[in-house]
Amino acid sequence: MARFPGWLSVKGTLMTLGVTGSAVASLVMSAPASAVNFPDVQTHWARPYIEGLAKKNIVIGFDDGTFKPEQAVTRAEFAALVQKAFNSSEIRDARSFNDVSPDYWAKSMIEEAYATGFITGYPHRTFNPEEPISKVQVLVSLVSGLHIPPKNWTQNVLNTYVDADQIPEYALDKVAIATEKAIVVNYPNTKYLNPNQVATRGDVAALIYQAKVSMGALPQLDSQSDASNYIVHSTSENNQANNIGSKNQNIQSNQLKLAKSREINVITSPSQKVIVTPNESVNMKVMVASDIKNSRGEVLIPQSSQISGQLIPRYSGTDFLGHQFVAQKLIIGNQSYNNFNATSFLITGQQITTVNPETLQGAAVSPKAQEVIQKVTEKEVNAAENSVANKEQPNKLIAIDQKQDWTLTLGSDFYANSAADARK
Repeated sequence: MARFPGWLSVKGTLMTLGVTGSAVASLVMSAPASAVNFPDVQTHWARPYIEGLAKKNIVIGFDDGTFKPEQAVTRAEFAALVQKAFNSSEIRDARSFNDVSPDYWAKSMIEEAYATGFITGYPHRTFNPEEPISKVQVLVSLVSGLHIPPKNWTQNVLNTYVDADQIPEYALDKVAIATEKAIVVNYPNTKYLNPNQVATRGDVAALIYQAKVSMGALPQLDSQSDASNYIVHSTSENNQANNIGSKNQNIQSNQLKLAKSREINVITSPSQKVIVTPNESVNMKVMVASDIKNSRGEVLIPQSSQISGQLIPRYSGTDFLGHQFVAQKLIIGNQSYNNFNATSFLITGQQITTVNPETLQGAAVSPKAQEVIQKVTEKEVNAAENSVANKEQPNKLIAIDQKQDWTLTLGSDFYANSAADARK
């Protein structure tokens, strides 16, 4: 059972998001300004949302100074966050749940979130507090708790999403409302909601931020910010027109299609390995290893086409699993395909326990890893080599082998504007 650790006061203004077992990540408290600069979000897609909430003292990070934007959020953690982020009135009596014990760290926050309409439970008066919350549950919660009125154009709005058929029936109206209010943020592809995917801390921060924007409580992101490109903007008329146009284009261009789940082999950096920290998202580019052809043998993605994206850390709860390459843009000649939806397998890498010339030879080192190496070498732990295996040191180093090619898998159908032969 998760409990408040010794340095958390139940009576104070401090609440937490990320209390699972012995691991603690605070999302809610009165934090100092320096807590805004989380080292592991500097290159993360959700950075403006996370830092925007941190500046308002709505979120903070873990006690090691990191935020862990790719870590999953539990239902209890989300209940704690909405109670801090929104000052909503109670619309019903608070309710206790059979699976939330009297001494559970978030008991009062769960009951208040229920009373204000942000959350509901499961049958038999259960709540499943440690269950990871899905993205669609977050959206339903925000629309319900903020009492945003429904509209009449649900289906047209939902046509925004290629995977609209995956939205649970109970959530259709709420997702449509959230879309129209520009609350929805879809990374890396705005056309894919991925409603049943577990929401990460970065996802939740983005959705909370946009919900507050819709209320006029926070400013809109700068339109020049990359993060603003992932906000879903929709009107019923444009959605309907775009949907019809997309269908007509797809009918005429099936020969230019690569189906979802198609695999693409890519070549990574000329460096033998890349050295990163576990909590770090790193921008990188890869090249297509060989021509990718359609069913007619026509080349749609030529060899050496460039794919840009990020290496993103992945977690199971609080356990670091490894990194995954998430594509963002495909460049074929002079044409760019934004929101290119493809991901790699899980890349585990190898933990570095010592720093010496042999360790760093032929390696591409990320900015955060460079900082760690510099700090370690300056300490001169040993004359010959410097240890970074201290268990109290949160900044461990991971070496990712790039000598082997990676395989990316398309997360959605890809349509080229023309066959490669026609672009020569």
